[in-house]
Parts: sequence; structure tokens; C-alpha cells
Amino acid sequence: MRTKRYIAWVALFALALGLMACNKDSDSKKDDGKYTVEISASEGVMLESIIATYDGAASNMSTKTKADGFSRTYDVKDTSSAGVVFSVSVSAFGKEDNSSTMTVKITKGGKELKKSTAQGRILVVVMGV
Repeated sequence: MRTKRYIAWVALFALALGLMACNKDSDSKKDDGKYTVEISASEGVMLESIIATYDGAASNMSTKTKADGFSRTYDVKDTSSAGVVFSVSVSAFGKEDNSSTMTVKITKGGKELKKSTAQGRILVVVMGV
């Protein structure tokens, strides 16, 4: 009888320790903050759309704006136990000679998280962090 009670207490203690460790990990995974999408492009490239996905929702922006120098910041709150998943899809049209380029960067707090470049007439970059 005593052995069973001892085993139950040890199991309960181990479970409590495990739960405390999990809570500590999930607190350290918080990725709240401002994610910025920065676009640089060759002359004549025009943005068509930007779709950013985070917090289980999408933010869609259709625009006919010059791509070079464009940036947009998204204020993201971490609402999941897995941390923030932030993704962006940027589409644009370049010149007819297929020599256009567009580079998209995702930054957070001034630190570059990811960068991708497209080249051609129809420019599409899809990436996530």
C-alpha cells in the first residue's frame, strides 16, 4: 500500500514539474511584435497585391503602386501555443523585356528574418517565418 502511494506522489510531482517546464517554454516563444515587409525593385515595377497572413487571418491589400521603396508594418500578437506564423505573398508586374527584379524582405525589430527575389515580367514572392 505504501509503495503505491509513494509511486503516486512521485508521478504527481513529475507531472507538475513537466507542466511548469512547458509553461516556461511557451512563454519564451512569444513572438509578438511588428513584422515589416520591405520591397525593393527595379524601375517600372508596379505592385499588384500584398497578402499577409498571421493570427489565423489574412490582410489583403490590392494596389497599383511603385514597388521600389514600399514597406508595410503588421502589428502581430502571438495567440497560439506554437508561436507566430507570419507569411506574405507579393505580386507585381515588371517591364515587358523580362529584366525586372523585385526583392522582398521580412524584418522584425530591424533584424532581417527572410529575403527572396523574383525576376521576369510577372513577379511573385511567397515566404513565411
